[in-house]
Amino acid sequence: IRDRLEPVALAAASFVSLLSHGTRPVQLPPDGPVLHAASTTFTAEGGPECDVTVVKIGDVTLATVPVELFGELSLRLRQKLPGPVLVSTLTNGWQSYLPNEDAFAEGEYEIRNSRHGGFEPGDGEALIDALVALAEGLP
Repeated sequence: IRDRLEPVALAAASFVSLLSHGTRPVQLPPDGPVLHAASTTFTAEGGPECDVTVVKIGDVTLATVPVELFGELSLRLRQKLPGPVLVSTLTNGWQSYLPNEDAFAEGEYEIRNSRHGGFEPGDGEALIDALVALAEGLP
């Protein structure tokens, strides 16, 4: 079994090492971390509802969504919020894939699944805007 686990462990260690090169220390207040959170129900244009939450711990923002966001949407969220941003997808269940607007033209498996779930082009960007608004409303 070691022969099968060792390559996986080495790959995971390499990935963590690679990620560590793009990080910076988190700045916490001198009296310890301060936690703020807000939740809302995002209603997509197509109709489905998603419970989303934003938690801030110091200058770190954690955004949670019950969908599998396309990478472009996660990147958009990170570009709109200051400090480190962690995106937790598939939180409290799985509703669908959620593509960015441009990806809807491709019509692949994820797109068909997303449409079947009631999502339409632009819903992903609207979800990101809702997360940004939640985060900006926190102290």
